Amino acid sequence: MIKFIHSKLIHPALAVEISTLDNPASNLVNITTIGEILAGGTGFSLINIIFFIAGTVFFFSLAIAGWQYMLSSGDPKKIAQASGRLNNSIIGLIVVIASFLITNVIATIIGADSIF
Repeated sequence: MIKFIHSKLIHPALAVEISTLDNPASNLVNITTIGEILAGGTGFSLINIIFFIAGTVFFFSLAIAGWQYMLSSGDPKKIAQASGRLNNSIIGLIVVIASFLITNVIATIIGADSIF
């Protein structure tokens, strides 16, 4: 019987026997394949996280484009730069939405509906 007691922190009456403690790792999911990680076997879906990050990047790029446009002061070069960023942001959003839809269709076709 092993007991851990530190005289300054724990009163000897409060010492705990290690063999009676529950295993905190007993509830962990056993992940064995990449497919299980993509399907959310770890408690989160990797694909949804990727799409969330892409959407966040779009939002910040859109905000920066708006900020650049407001601060352009009528300078055609700065307006063109802000418009280019805005166009690239919208094209990026369209690509992300299209990839989400394509991934969802492919997952439905192969029977992996649990990816999302």
